[in-house]
Order: sequence, then C-alpha cells, then structure tokens
Amino acid sequence: MIFMITHTIRRGCPFLLLLFAASGAPAQTLVPEPPLGPVPPSGVSVRLEPFAQLPATSGDGLRARLSMMRTDPADTDTLWINDLRGPLYRLVNAQPVLFIDLRDHLPAFTDSPGLGAGFQSFALHPEFAQNGRFYTVHTEDAGSGTADYTGPEVASEFVQGVVTEWTAENPAATTFTGTRRELLRIGFPHQIHGIQEAAFNPNAVPGHPDYGILYITVGDGGSFNVGQPGNLNRTDSLYGTVLRIDPEGTDGPNGNYGIPADNPFAAMPEARPEVYAYGFRNPHRIVFQPAALAADPEAPYIFVNDIGERNFEEVNLLEAGANYGWPWREGTYLFRGESTQYRDYIYELPENDDDFGYTYPVAQWDRSPENGRAIGSGIFYGGTGIAGLHGHYVMGNIPEGELYHFPVSAVTPGEQTPVYEFFLGAGSRVERMEDRYTGRVDIRLGTGHDGEMYVMVKSDGRVFRMTADPDRWRGYSVRNGWVDSGDWLGALKVDLSPWIFSRELDKWLYWPAPNAPLEDGAWVFVPSD
Repeated sequence: MIFMITHTIRRGCPFLLLLFAASGAPAQTLVPEPPLGPVPPSGVSVRLEPFAQLPATSGDGLRARLSMMRTDPADTDTLWINDLRGPLYRLVNAQPVLFIDLRDHLPAFTDSPGLGAGFQSFALHPEFAQNGRFYTVHTEDAGSGTADYTGPEVASEFVQGVVTEWTAENPAATTFTGTRRELLRIGFPHQIHGIQEAAFNPNAVPGHPDYGILYITVGDGGSFNVGQPGNLNRTDSLYGTVLRIDPEGTDGPNGNYGIPADNPFAAMPEARPEVYAYGFRNPHRIVFQPAALAADPEAPYIFVNDIGERNFEEVNLLEAGANYGWPWREGTYLFRGESTQYRDYIYELPENDDDFGYTYPVAQWDRSPENGRAIGSGIFYGGTGIAGLHGHYVMGNIPEGELYHFPVSAVTPGEQTPVYEFFLGAGSRVERMEDRYTGRVDIRLGTGHDGEMYVMVKSDGRVFRMTADPDRWRGYSVRNGWVDSGDWLGALKVDLSPWIFSRELDKWLYWPAPNAPLEDGAWVFVPSD
C-alpha cells in the first residue's frame, strides 16, 4: 500500500461576488480553493505502547471521555487525568486512583449533550502539595446559578461554564475531602465553545509575575453560530478570550478573584480587566513552552490552539493585549462574521489590513477531512525518545487523530511556520490513528515529567506512551526517487532498490529485503516540487 494524500476543492462560488455588490457590501476577493493544500509528511513515524487503562464511566461507545493529562508539581511519579464525565484520577505507576468525582459534589453538574460539556479542565496550584488548592472547569445547565457574565446580545442562556477553586484538607490523601468556592460563572448562548482550559504557567517561580496566576481560555460560546457576532471581538466581552486572574485576589468584577496589575486592559474602564487577549473562536488549549527548550529562557513561547470554523486550524503565539481577529479573520484570511451563510468562504486580506491591528497565527492548515478538522492538544516535545520530534511542537486532530508537528526553532512571529504530519509505524507500513479505530477517534495528548508524550483515546479509555519507531526508514518522503534521511545517511537515491546511493557518502549501499526502501508501504510518496 502506498499512501497518497489528496485534497478536495470545496470552496468557490462566483455568485457571491455579485451578491456583495447587490447588497452594497464592499467588494472582496474570494479565495476559490483551499489555499494551503495537504499537510505534507515529515518522514517521522512512532510507536504507541499501552500505558494505562482508565475506568469506564459509560457503557456506550465512549468508555471514558479522557480530556487532560497534567504532571504533579511535586511528585515526579504521579500524573493526573480527568474524565469529562466527572472523575479526576491520580495515575500512580500507571494505575488510576480516583481522587474526586465532581458529580458527587456539584448537584447541577452536566456532561450532556457532549460537544465540550462536562469536566473540561483542571489545574493544580504550583504549591498544591502544601496548600491543597486545585481548580476545575465544568458546565451546568442554564439557570443553575447567577452568571457573573453573559454577552451583550444573549437573550437567554443555553449553558453555564464554571471555574471552581477546591482546597484539599490533605493533598496527599487518596480521596478528596475539603472545601470549594466558585471563582467565575459565565452564561453562554449555545452548548459549544465554552470555558476550555485553566492552567498555571509552569515556568513561573516565586517572585515571577506569573507565579500563582491562572490563565483561562474561553470560547465564543457559539455566538457566531447563533447569529450573535456582536458578542465577539471586543475587550468588554469575555467570549473568545484568554483571561488572566489572581485566584487569591478580590478586586475582580465579582470579588472572587483578583486582577494582575500587568494585565493589558487592567486600567481601561471600558474593558474587562481580566482579559489578556481576545479574538479567538474556540481556544481549546493553552500550552507553555518549557524554559529549557526556549531560545530565550526568559521569554518562552505560550501557544493557543484555536479550533477553526470551516477553513483553518490555528496555532497562535499568545501576546498581551493582542486581537486574533475572529470572527472577522480566520487564519490569515478575511472572514465574513456577520452571517453563517458565508461560513464556507474566505477572502484575501484588504490592502489596509495593517490598520485593523490583528495578530495572525504562527502556524495553520486547511481544515478538511484530509487534513484534520479540530486541533486539540499541543505539546512542546522535550523528550529524548523520538529524535525527529525533539524541540518540535506536536499537535493532535481530535476527531480523526492525525498527528502534526513543526520545529519551534522555525517560528517567526508574524510569519507562517510549515506544518508536517507524522504517522504510526505498523509492520512494513505507516498508519493514522483512524486506521486503528472505527468512527471518531477523539484523541488528546499529554506529557510526562520526562518530557515524553502520551496519547489518550476516549473511545476505549486507554492511554498510550509514544515511542520511537525502530524502523528508521519507514515514512520518509520520496521525491523523484530521492529520500532525505536527515543526519542519518543524508540524501539517498532509492530507485534501484535494494541498492541505494548515499549522496553524503558518495557510494552505493546494499539494503536487502525485507527492509528494502521501496518495499510496499515503507515510504510515503509525495509529488515532486
């Protein structure tokens, strides 16, 4: 089997230009086809080794709706994993131990009807081992409590997202006992794109301005989908934002948290002071680059993975006060956010685009069945087990499970970084996750204390550890008979298999079956540039 990547043209509608003229809207140049094309393979392939099995919380097709993995701030033998249905587990020596089930403490908790409902996220305070504090994000039905914020165009709530602080009496205890208090409650007009993640900056140490400061990513609440774009792209709205709060403070709008003095809008009376950046659609994950992997250890990158509407998946470099454009931009193109009738179309940026001050992603790819339709977790890979990914940013596509990466060293703010796909080694061929699972894969990525990667799968509640594929040949991209093996043997001519010519060694090498480079399925062939 030889893997070919195809791309289906799905845009292009000339009558829209006439529609714009007839309606008096300014003329815009329609982009008639996916402009970026298929994500190319990088030649990296990996293995997935079974690591842990989480308990089933349902007998349906999703045994355990695994969502996030966190390392313990003080215990290098412990990982933490939550299930969207309510449980939070300590994972000790790969064995899950239930710490708390939100369903036992929150009568209005709901994980229905899916699509982001339930126990979305958790964050352990950097001093959890001493103070026992941790933070959760969950959903409740509309009217379960009094919302601290609801968008200006929202006539009625569909769901509420809640951020809660918990304090364990004994952080080392197997089972939680303690207290809780509510920090923030937001009402949303739709079930999708609510509060996504709460996280502490792991690089911050005592005395650092980020130490003990909680970042919270908030989606647009489905405002675009229900015809309420006026809720979005404004500094006085919490929708489509990254928030930054001090859980120990009290000077926030509801008195339950504080506002860091260095927040970009803290001194602007017309703005919400907890807003750190805005203009996101569904900022699913916020990911902090380990200082040890940063070119500038004093300023590691913070990435925000933003799930797209119909056109692009985005990785954004978080900057204080920045506007990322949604719903008037998607990816690096103009988007018409005033109506869902334009959701399939993108347009060239206007000549005066700089006047709007939007910040564009540092990486993007076409949203399509071939490329992946919902960027999920992101990992700065600092492990040593997979040489081809060290120092790269690794991402997973939630529904089908494609795996992507790009070298962080190639990132230049304001420019686009090429994205590549990598595969799973399987015998003499390579696979995607969707080849191993029927239907929706639903993957999430995590990382351990050693920087190695883990893959979580909702459909069977399993956790896998990602390791190097021992067959270093599998998955290399061939162009015109040449393959680039990187720093191994350099450029190789493979069209006379089992003989290969090494340009770097300037000699022919014999590579016998069954590992001949042109063995069926051992290479990923792509068109010549």
